This record gives sequence, C-alpha cells and structure tokens, in this order.
Amino acid sequence: MIGEENCNIAVLHCTDSRSNSRLYSLRDLSAIKRAGGKPGTENVTKKKTGSNKRKSLNEKYHLNDFGFNIDDIDYANGEDEFGRRKRRRRSNQPHRNADGEYEYYSDDDDDDFAREPIRKLTVEELQNSVLRGLSPELLEKYNKELQALTALEKETLNKWLSAIKNLILPFETVQNFSYLDEMEEFAESLLNELKTPVSTLADAIVGPRYSGKTSFLAVFLTKIAERYVQNGQWKKTFIFYLDFNKVQSGNLLEFYQYIVDLTFSQIELQDSTISQYCPRIVKFFKELPTGKVAPVFPKRIAIDKDIPGADSKFTRLAQDIFTKFHDHTAFLKTFDMILTFPHEVGKIMELPNVHFVIDHFEKSDVTITPTDFYDPKTKPVSVLSRLKNTLITQSFVICCQDEPSFLKVLQGIKNSSPEMTTKVIISNISDIPIEKIEAKQQVIVNYKDGHSCIVLTREKCHGCIAFLVKWEQLMKLGKTVAEERSLMSKAAARYKQETSATRADMALIDYVRDFLPHVLSIKDIPSSEIRDVNVVDQEQEK
Repeated sequence: MIGEENCNIAVLHCTDSRSNSRLYSLRDLSAIKRAGGKPGTENVTKKKTGSNKRKSLNEKYHLNDFGFNIDDIDYANGEDEFGRRKRRRRSNQPHRNADGEYEYYSDDDDDDFAREPIRKLTVEELQNSVLRGLSPELLEKYNKELQALTALEKETLNKWLSAIKNLILPFETVQNFSYLDEMEEFAESLLNELKTPVSTLADAIVGPRYSGKTSFLAVFLTKIAERYVQNGQWKKTFIFYLDFNKVQSGNLLEFYQYIVDLTFSQIELQDSTISQYCPRIVKFFKELPTGKVAPVFPKRIAIDKDIPGADSKFTRLAQDIFTKFHDHTAFLKTFDMILTFPHEVGKIMELPNVHFVIDHFEKSDVTITPTDFYDPKTKPVSVLSRLKNTLITQSFVICCQDEPSFLKVLQGIKNSSPEMTTKVIISNISDIPIEKIEAKQQVIVNYKDGHSCIVLTREKCHGCIAFLVKWEQLMKLGKTVAEERSLMSKAAARYKQETSATRADMALIDYVRDFLPHVLSIKDIPSSEIRDVNVVDQEQEK
C-alpha cells in the first residue's frame, strides 16, 4: 500500500492507441535497465517509435487526464526537477544555459535533493487528486456516496446522544422539568471548572433526601454528552450507568451476570454498529462461571469484521474470568474483576474512554458472602470497599441519597489512595442558582394533641429544586382548599350548618404529611396526627 516503507510504484503504460479503448500494462521496476550500472537510474535510451508513442499519448489524452495530472505528464516528458537532475547527471556533460554559457552540475546537487524529505499529502489533497481524474458521472456518484457516509455518521452520533440522554430518565421527562434552565446552568458551570475538555471526571452530587439529585444527574449527564460531541470524544466514549437501588442480589454469580447484562445492554444502545453481536456475546460471558473447559470466543460471532482483533481479546478476557471463577482462593480477585468488567469491554469495543455514573452510591454498602466453593477462611466482601478502590483509577460521577453517610464514603476514597491524581468535586444540589422569591405565604400545621404546631415557609426548601416543586404544588392545593372553604362557609351560613372537612382538605393533609420528612428531621415532627392545614399570608399571620 502507498505510505508503507517498502513500496514499489508501477507505472501504467499504454499498449493500445485506439480511440474507443485504452489498455494499460504494468511496468515492473525491478526489470528496468540501469545506466552505467548505477543503482536508482533508468536508462532513457528508447526507440523512436516509443518516443512517438509517448508523445501521442500526451497529446491525445491530455484533456481526459485519466490517470495523469500535469505533473505526471511533465514527468513522462522528463521535465520535472528530479528528472532534469538525473538526466544531467547521466549525461555528465556541460550544459549550455540561455546565455550561451556552460554550467556544470555535481553529484552533490543530486545527493542534497535525494536527502530532502518527501512531503506527506493531506487527506484533502488526496481527495482532490481523486476527484480531479473523475468524469462528471463518476464525480456525481462519488459525491452521493460521500453525502451518504456523512449522513451515516450523523445517524450514529444521534443514536449515541439519544442513548445517553435517556440513560437515567426519559429525555421527554427531563425536558419538562421545572427549573430546567437553572439546572443546565449549574451543570455547565461544573464542566467549565475542568482544566481541559478531556479531563477525567471525578464529581459527586450530594444533597438532602428526595431533593432532586437523580433529576440533576440526568441533566448533568446530558451536558457531559454534549461536551463530548463538541470535542469529538463521543466516538471513543462508553458511559456505564449503575443504580444501586436496582442491585438486589448478594450472590457473587448473580451480581456478575447482572453486570454483564447491564454492560452490553448499554453498549448496544451507544454503539449501534455492534448491536447485532451483543445478545450472543452476553450468552457467552454468562455461561463462563459454570463452564467446564477453558473458553474460546465463538467464530460464529464474527465481530472481528467490524472490530479487528476483538475475538482474540474477548477470548483472553473470558479465559481470565473462567480462571478466577474456578479458583477457590480468588474470591476477592473475582469480585474486583466484575467491577472492572465494563471498562475492559469498553476497551475491546474500541471505546476506551469509559465513565462510571453511579446513583444511590451509599446503597453499595452491602456484603457479598462467598459460597461453599471457596476456601472456608474466605471472608465476606463489602461492595462499597472494593468499589472505592476501583473508582480511584476511573472517571466517575457518583450521586447519593443520604448526604452524611455519603460524605464518609468520599473521605474514604480520598484517604485510601495517595496516587489519586484527581480531586473529588462535591456539588450540593442546593447550590443550583434559583431565583429568590419573597415568600408571601406560609403553611400552618395543627395537630390533634392541641399544642403541637409547625409553621412552614419557602425557605425550608433550602433551594433544592425538588422541594421547591413540591412547595409550589402545596400552594396550589392550599388555594383549592381556600376556594372550597369559602363556598362551604356561604352554604353553611345560609342553612345554619357547621362546615366539615372537604376532599381538598384531606388531600392537603396527606400531601403535607408526605412533605414534612423531606424538609424536617424526623425528631422535629410531632407524633400526633394532623388536625388541619392552613395556607395563609405571612402578613395576615402577623
């Protein structure tokens, strides 16, 4: 191929000069006669008929330019710089210039020229050289193919971006979020803090329970994906999302099979070119722990056609998994291998930029007990402790449900690795820039014990988007209750009856009962039942 170090160039030679057809033969450079026994020089002594034939070729086909450009024709006539120097060197005779004076050329000139580096053509120059020799019909076909290729790239990009945007929550749901603009602004500010566009992620999202962390994580991940599209990283990126709320098994084998399923289901969505192979690859890997013989990646899964060498790499990975699962002393190594499985698969699939996105991270504080197969001295392993060591060398975004316990986990990550080159960036959900609105209303909750009472204002939401959304819903319910009470009081006054609780009253009480644990600690909530809830203006209360 052109561009390799040892490359022989064969020159096309016309063997037929008929007007309606042209036949070409290849000249073998190894058979070219050398002048004076000197290597690298061609004997230009030709018969007159050969010279006339070359001249005829130039004149007749110059307009078609099929296989030649102007430089090619100059070379055919011996008019290029290299040809002139060689011809002067071969003649070894003085040359008369335009003024009638003789000039002499030494071999040093040729040596200097030979030592000059050959300039590499750019992709654009190569493409232009291809287009220059095409007829209008072929040029039109080439442009259509080029446009089709571009459309395919765009389709691949759109599928990848859609997969990431829908990885945590449906993108349509995210687009309907309240305070979406504020969340996007906050996400952009976090990304702008990265030193370079290709920096390794090390972010942690914290905040009170039910404060909207998962919602923000979905927005943040969308912005990360858009950033990777801008700098071109998306072509080599695999984002692995793991929600520990959905991990229920404490069994090593079941945990392994869950990670295998999750890895390939997500990589299938993010890289549609290999989706056809994923179901059979999943079946192959899930059978490894119970297999009886050392595995070899099946040839019927012809993934090497799209990813050269993937079959042999999958074989090595499978043999490593098989060996660890069949070693009764390798319980800990087997577990570490499971945690790094998404990263290893990403590298084989030519997606080396693997990013871990983990939600409800503190829920990983579970223990997996070894089965009877392993050495009796083998101790149970904490998923959290092993996951911390894995993330040290990975790019990650982690999110928690309970802030205090999560901060302890982060402290463990920082202290456990002096080699950790990135610092975990802790971002609190309450730091999202929400426009401060002067609270005009407050909620008064009265209890049946007669003396307990809670007063809620908008400030109790602490700027957390999920709490603010709930507060706005609470205000709507309060307005509905006030309208119904007004109607009921008029009717009661007409018929001289006492007013009773309405459906709206009961709905408001139920809503407040669920809302209080979000903004208050359990110890601050009375144990008595709620008697009534009133939404009033703060000035009115004063």
